[in-house]
Amino acid sequence: MISKSFLSFSISAAVAMTAFSSTTQAQRLEETLITATLTEVTEHEALASVDVITEADMRRLQVIDIAESLNLLAGTDVVRSGGIGAPVALYTRGTNSGHTLMLINGQRFSSATLGTASFQLIDPAQLARSEFVRGSRSSQYGSDAIGGVMQMFTYDEKASPRNAVMLEAGSDELLRASLNSRGQVGQLHYSAGLSSIHSDGIDHTTDTSGTNGDTDGFESLSGSLFTGYHFNSGARLDLSYVYNGSTADYDNTFTPGSLPYREQAIQALQVGAHVPVTEHYQYRIDFGRSMDESTELDAAFPGKTYFDTTRDSIYWQNDWQATEWLLATGGIDFYDERVEASTDYAEDSRDNFAVFAQAQSETGPVDLLVGVRNDDNSSYGNKTTANVSAGYNFTQTYKLFASFAQGFKAPTLNDLYWPAGPYSAGNPDVKPEESDNLELGFKADQSFIAWQLNVYQNTVDNLIDWAPGEDSVWRPTNVAKAKIKGAEASASAQVYSFVFEGSASYNKAVDDETDQLLPLRAQHKYVVRIGQEFDGINYGVVATYNGKRDLYGDTLDNYILYDLYANVELADALVLGIKINNATDEDYVLNPGYNTEDRSFKANLTYTF
Repeated sequence: MISKSFLSFSISAAVAMTAFSSTTQAQRLEETLITATLTEVTEHEALASVDVITEADMRRLQVIDIAESLNLLAGTDVVRSGGIGAPVALYTRGTNSGHTLMLINGQRFSSATLGTASFQLIDPAQLARSEFVRGSRSSQYGSDAIGGVMQMFTYDEKASPRNAVMLEAGSDELLRASLNSRGQVGQLHYSAGLSSIHSDGIDHTTDTSGTNGDTDGFESLSGSLFTGYHFNSGARLDLSYVYNGSTADYDNTFTPGSLPYREQAIQALQVGAHVPVTEHYQYRIDFGRSMDESTELDAAFPGKTYFDTTRDSIYWQNDWQATEWLLATGGIDFYDERVEASTDYAEDSRDNFAVFAQAQSETGPVDLLVGVRNDDNSSYGNKTTANVSAGYNFTQTYKLFASFAQGFKAPTLNDLYWPAGPYSAGNPDVKPEESDNLELGFKADQSFIAWQLNVYQNTVDNLIDWAPGEDSVWRPTNVAKAKIKGAEASASAQVYSFVFEGSASYNKAVDDETDQLLPLRAQHKYVVRIGQEFDGINYGVVATYNGKRDLYGDTLDNYILYDLYANVELADALVLGIKINNATDEDYVLNPGYNTEDRSFKANLTYTF
């Protein structure tokens, strides 16, 4: 069986690399992050299962979008419905798509109508780093954070100044270009980027009737800007803006004579201040606006359908170092959501006002985090969530932690109010989905290897699904409950010039009433990267194994993909990158009815100045 041989290969590689590792330096767990706790901690200190995707990671592996990066992490199932630009579903630890909160520079950018974020459209060329936290974080962030939180940053003030231009070409007429600059002028830090992608794409669906047999192209233009001014007092004033505009073709199996395409624009604007008032007290206040504007058009027929959502927000966080061992955090999180659409809504806006409080302590070898948040929403009322996490440091190297966290996902404006009229399919009585999450983890940050083990259990109640009402009209209704159990192991090591990274995930997510496995989630997943880095050259192989997946009683076959990459410094500041995706040309299915990428090639040149 592939799974057994692949697991044997993974374990053998790990043993071989750690057996001679007295000179290695594993530093992955020393990355700092803020998403797990709202305050800055290292990966090792965080009482959670976390990953940091750095700019160097994305450049090395030459990822086409952030979904490709997420697919390499433990506990994720990334399901594309076609090629580049097609919708992507992210199932974190077996939870539903939409159960992972997506943030960019601290802001939500999901659609208020769909309840999901088009994160796959964010060009990695605009990102400085990303933080991915598994497990519920609703007591800190509110709705959507049942499975985890993904936060993307377009800036990193700790990064060295850099100007770079990149040109890339590849299979399916892929053309990419990016220009990035970051630096400092006096007390002003800045980062700016501009990038574009063009691809003829693949045929998204297996249906070839009518015009559906054509390829489905994709184009996007992305930009980002960040400025941060540091005052002599220690205060900082920030401004950030992110934009992505895209056009994506797709197939319509109901009207095969059509030529549909989607135009979408994602924007996030934020102005904020970080103010240290005293040695022990500081606050942060942010004013933001995010927009998701999506328009469906057809080159063969007139007319259009559009859904535009806007979210205005105010966020105020206060941090008080009460004692040497106690840090208290609290504040408010307010946002207002509005929709304009080609079809009327019974209600086209709502607001959410939340208060939150959190305490973190370090007493001897014991770490403790306790948090609570109350969300008061104009559409569904009050929802309170809590989180308790405790850790024990055996030494500076080994940490054991356990946590209990509640989570929830609010019903979308579509669930509640769309469309307006006597035969509306919206259900204003639908309640938020709720979860209780237990996790036990062990981390080790040794001189020769960094690794962690996690086991978890998550129960999700009030899952929203379509069901007929008394009038026989199908509407979103709280009809389901899921039970999820799983385990994860990951490791990172370096032996001389060789690098090893690997993870193994087990997840069983079932419908509590039918005991049926939830669809499209693999019970077993293994990822291994083996590479070598020396003298301006790095190259390697990434192998990804996904086990069998259930689809309402049917079974999707397991598969294994091999990606090859190489980066070679041709001259000072000039690097050639080469990538082969699906090197063995594996025939596999992610979502029945949709095609997947064959073997593909690309090459790029990056000049840094």
